[in-house]
Amino acid sequence: MPFNVSILLKAKTKRAIYSFRTIFLDILGFDNIDFFTDSDLFLNSKAVKISYDIYLQDIPYLVSGSNLLYESTINDFKPDDFAFESNLQYFFQHSDSRSILPFDFPAMTFWLLTRYEEYQSFQPDQHWRFTAQQSLAYQNNFLEMPLIDLWALELKEKLYSFYPESTFPQTASYTFQPTFDIDYAWAYKNRPFWRTGAAFLRDLIRLDFAQLSERLAVLFGNKQDPYFTFSIIEEMHQATSKPIFFWLLGDYGKFDKNTHFKNSAFRQLIKQNSSKYEVGIHPSYASNERPTGCLNELTRLEDICKNKISKSRQHFLKIKFPDTYNKLLAAKISEDYSMGYAEVPGFRASIARSYNWYNLSKEEETSLRIHPFMIMDVTLNVYQKMDKQEALECSKRIIAHCKKVGGELITIWHNNSLCEKDNWKGWTQVYQSIVELAQKK
Repeated sequence: MPFNVSILLKAKTKRAIYSFRTIFLDILGFDNIDFFTDSDLFLNSKAVKISYDIYLQDIPYLVSGSNLLYESTINDFKPDDFAFESNLQYFFQHSDSRSILPFDFPAMTFWLLTRYEEYQSFQPDQHWRFTAQQSLAYQNNFLEMPLIDLWALELKEKLYSFYPESTFPQTASYTFQPTFDIDYAWAYKNRPFWRTGAAFLRDLIRLDFAQLSERLAVLFGNKQDPYFTFSIIEEMHQATSKPIFFWLLGDYGKFDKNTHFKNSAFRQLIKQNSSKYEVGIHPSYASNERPTGCLNELTRLEDICKNKISKSRQHFLKIKFPDTYNKLLAAKISEDYSMGYAEVPGFRASIARSYNWYNLSKEEETSLRIHPFMIMDVTLNVYQKMDKQEALECSKRIIAHCKKVGGELITIWHNNSLCEKDNWKGWTQVYQSIVELAQKK
């Protein structure tokens, strides 16, 4: 039998509908949701019922702690009324004791999920990104928690007392989705002559004879290129979900130093990879400043793979709201995997599963599906400077939260992070351990 829920609203706003749909369909697994503004029609429904801002005797009741879901503008405010219940933080609290929750959960969900604070004024980093340190989640110590999912499960427990005879949908099963960003397929090979020559000169100037020796050994075929770790990746994931590979095909630039998309060896590598795994475009750093940059690079990848590509992740995780996602929609991208911070691990949108992007600038829910990631190699090793044990402990906490809420754990690793060179020595085992932890149900 289908699992249905009916919601009574004071006004059917786009924001309220989006928030309740995410909570009950995406997180709690209900099959259908109906919205009412007429109390009599609502009471005649045979489904599980919840009223929002309209009190009815014996009906689960939620109260707005803000006007957020009734507005249609972006205001420059930040919630500051934080409190705890069941060891979980919340904001947008109220004082109506008749409510089954002490705060406005739908509004909090909307505020966190839409990245409302990223539409407001902020101090960008050197790459013009919103930083984790400026987020409410980081400042209030819940960045490592999927707060929306956890409160949704609390809400479900509250509903049991009103509908003890009803059968509720099961919590979604936890899944693990590894992903790889391919910024540099090779460290030394398949680069234009001028780049190889410049690298030789740089090694000589620095008197870096170890690197010069390795470069020559690789170029003369006497040693495997250290970044070419695709067989290792394949072997590590034989017993797990297949990875998704995101390929960087932008034009050469300061932050886009990938092999040229016309290089025959590079094209053959991508073609072989796409025959075994799902692939997506890794829109270049420069594509953010070019109106059709993402579309041009997507066309290159589709030409190589001879397939339609629907997935993307931004290089350097450059997201500017709403511009970046509008460009993805214009390029017919339907799934994006960029939602996460470069410098701190955790849940940027406070959720552990995919959801539809809501465009605050246009006040509409879109078809773009956002898949948040939680753990990235560069975050742990470079930004946070964690040692190997600290990286594993941090990953364990995040994986445990994902499993608790039946979420989708998404990791980002890079092929060159498995090179076992310099500051990446020993990190192949770190990743192997994370994979083993992640794949356990």
